[in-house]
Amino acid sequence: MFNAVKQRGTDRTNNAEAIKKSSKVSPFILKGLLLCPDCGNKMVTGSNSIKSRSYTRYYHCGTYQRKGPISCKRNPVPKDRFGAKLLDVFVSELSQLLEPGIFELEIERYTDKLNKDIYNQITELEGGIKYIAKRIERLNDVAESKETPNIRTQLCF
Repeated sequence: MFNAVKQRGTDRTNNAEAIKKSSKVSPFILKGLLLCPDCGNKMVTGSNSIKSRSYTRYYHCGTYQRKGPISCKRNPVPKDRFGAKLLDVFVSELSQLLEPGIFELEIERYTDKLNKDIYNQITELEGGIKYIAKRIERLNDVAESKETPNIRTQLCF
């Protein structure tokens, strides 16, 4: 009996048709990307049935779904309405980038910001290196002076 059940489970997992059924493509392409405007947590997906037996797909607050109305509002956004607005914004932004010189300007802004972040990191590292160099210099001075009874006071800054 045990071996028969085990064999049946193995057959199911090796069946390509069963794998195809479980790998359905989600109709929610923005799943995990949208944030709740109230609490900032991720919006989750859902659907509800209307009397006409059709489904309305929407995004709503994940905190509301997990913890209820005490923690956050539902903030439902219908998928179709949001998708249309997103497409409008995308087309608008893309058309602005396609104007002469705008794309290059945006790339320059992005690289300037990236370079500024790198410059700040380099400056911080240089400060650390200077601090360590002073410490090494002090250690060398103490080692050369051969007066070590007060070593702690000599090394402190």
